[in-house]
Amino acid sequence: MESHIDGVVLLATDFVQKDEKKDERVDHILDMINRKHDWNNHVWGVKEATSSEFEEAGEEKREDQAADTERGENSHVAENVDGTADVSGRNKRNHADRGADCFIKRNIDTDMKNFLEGLVQASFTTFGEKFCQQFSDRLGKIETEVTQLRTASEKTEQFETVVTDRLGRIEAEVTQLRTTLVVTELVGKSDQASGPSMTKINTGPSTSKKGTAPSKKKISQDGKIGIVLSPFWVEPYDVNSHADKEAVERALDYYLGWHLDPLIFGDYPKAIKRNAGKRLPSFTRKQTEMIRNSFDFIGINYYSARYVTRQLQSDPSRLRFTTDQHVEYKVTNRDGDYISSESDELKFIYVYPEGLRKLLNHIKNKYNNPTIYITENGYDDYDVGTVPREQLLKDTKRIEYHEKHLQELHKAITEDGCDVRGYSAWSLLDNFEWEHGYTMRFGLYYVDYADDLKRYAKDSAKWFKKFLERKEQATPLDLFNSIKKWWSALQMV
Repeated sequence: MESHIDGVVLLATDFVQKDEKKDERVDHILDMINRKHDWNNHVWGVKEATSSEFEEAGEEKREDQAADTERGENSHVAENVDGTADVSGRNKRNHADRGADCFIKRNIDTDMKNFLEGLVQASFTTFGEKFCQQFSDRLGKIETEVTQLRTASEKTEQFETVVTDRLGRIEAEVTQLRTTLVVTELVGKSDQASGPSMTKINTGPSTSKKGTAPSKKKISQDGKIGIVLSPFWVEPYDVNSHADKEAVERALDYYLGWHLDPLIFGDYPKAIKRNAGKRLPSFTRKQTEMIRNSFDFIGINYYSARYVTRQLQSDPSRLRFTTDQHVEYKVTNRDGDYISSESDELKFIYVYPEGLRKLLNHIKNKYNNPTIYITENGYDDYDVGTVPREQLLKDTKRIEYHEKHLQELHKAITEDGCDVRGYSAWSLLDNFEWEHGYTMRFGLYYVDYADDLKRYAKDSAKWFKKFLERKEQATPLDLFNSIKKWWSALQMV
């Protein structure tokens, strides 16, 4: 058992007060074991023992010996074969030997039992006190920070004014809801019943007002505001199951509709309202008018895909965001086929580039083809500090991942008409990745955490540089226009 406190790992044994006498006894026992001590003839704590000494020890255990007498085993009252009492030295010696065995065993058991009980109790009592105190202090800090965050969110209008005054032209202001989804997931794993209404960050009334005057000073007309979501694409576990197809729609409602439906239509999806019931807050008419179309673009973080199937049962005492979906996420379908044959080492990112195109088309068809930016898309390498740098610099899988996703993105734009304006790879540099810390490397540049954060370009960074430098091939129309311009210029000479 261990506790992480401000970057320091504390073990239960760090809190134990050492008992020198017990340490000596343990060392003594280990020494005898190493020397292959003859335990059969060893008397705990006594160098030599006589039959009378064992008989005295036997007197102290009279009640246990009486039970032995009844069973006719290890009795201290010996008998001959014919049942008569035996007063010969032979049975007395046997009696003494049995007493010795009993004396040795009981003393060893008692001593070790007392030793272990004391050590374990001291260890966990002290550890528990230290851990609970630190945990309580942390919770107090978190509660304070959440309170401050809530207070800050209530002053959004002032914040917008300050930002626009300081920065002037704002290309894009992003409300990063990836944090919301992570918080929701962590709450969903706890024992507390929760759901959309229980999270401290809400889409809806907290969204900035577009088209209204959020402050006395007018926001720059060049300003852009949007929201970023991090959905999986999902496919039915059984393509022939109507229930699994409905599960696909519910999964998309919860990972996209929870936020996009209020922004486009002014209310939550019907499935969420039905399943969450009174636990989900309702929008007032004023709030609906305020949030509808209150964005300039939608940001999408896309990494991977999953199969989904209908989940029939959930614990009614622990209803929350994850159970309300009635959806189970899987990496294989009914036939046992994986969603993709390619994945990262942690089996989190299964490479499914066609899912990006399908996701963009779903948003286009359901939400009136809003302006979209791909704000994150990338592939990780798992490293706990043991993979050589040169191996991580040759990131062929990352290059293939980006190339395939860009191809699907190109199809979504040119063939399907999805209004996508930009693409951002995640990420430029290796960095701290949520609960995985520094072990997941997404960067196009390798960061050496052990050597002053030095940076090294991976093959993917070099590939992207060449990709961005490529010039588009001229079409016949482009060639004709160039010749026309050249001819016009020649006529003027």
